[in-house]
Amino acid sequence: LEIDSQTLYDQIEALARLVWPAYDRLGASLLEEPLLFVDETPWPLLGKAQQSTRWHAWVMASLTSAYYEIHDTRGIAGAKSLLAGFRGIGVTDGYVVYDALAARWPHLRLAACWAHIRRKFVDAESAFPKETEHILALIRDLYAIEARPPPGSDGLAERHRLRNTESRAVLARIQDFCRNVQCTPGSRLALAIDYMTGLWSKATLFLDHARVPLDNNTAERALRGLVLGRKNHYGSKSRRGTEVAAVFYSLIESAKLSG
Repeated sequence: LEIDSQTLYDQIEALARLVWPAYDRLGASLLEEPLLFVDETPWPLLGKAQQSTRWHAWVMASLTSAYYEIHDTRGIAGAKSLLAGFRGIGVTDGYVVYDALAARWPHLRLAACWAHIRRKFVDAESAFPKETEHILALIRDLYAIEARPPPGSDGLAERHRLRNTESRAVLARIQDFCRNVQCTPGSRLALAIDYMTGLWSKATLFLDHARVPLDNNTAERALRGLVLGRKNHYGSKSRRGTEVAAVFYSLIESAKLSG
């Protein structure tokens, strides 16, 4: 039985019309959360007319649901569309668009991702093995402290206590390392230190908010399906196709996260 890809798409789009209210409600419910994980990744839009256009899939996620929008920009317009109405803490990487948005929206606060900070030091490991061994061990200590309290709400009080005692002490040692280490300006180690210190106020926000995790891995896991998918189906063929893709990724990924 041979079925044209357009026929398959027509069926998917017809179903998308039926479930669109659930997609809208999912996005609205996530915007009511006090904490969201936010990220973006490239999304190919196929066809000769679209070859010069770089589209991106944006995600906002919680521990139990994820919502996607696909836009023809990685600029502030995409972030504004995704997060319009959100009044809480967004956990992000160091992408400047989120800072620009937070500067415009005083009700949006940002927490930086320690996994991204760690990657910068891993990139410098081959050239600075001794120095990076020390800083990576300190970051590992932060994660070890986080692993001790019970997960979720049951561990909030204990997590807050540990962060204000042990985590603060580790962060002080990280600051001492950055002040005292010797490296060439512009080297990978210097760039890693600059990246971390530039995010320091956001990277330490978790000390005062027990619900804020150390990293943005929840959003990165939520993007894994899109990244694997685009290796198989290569993207979308139209703007409408990107919208349909966002609907089904949102509903199916949320169902997976909710068990």
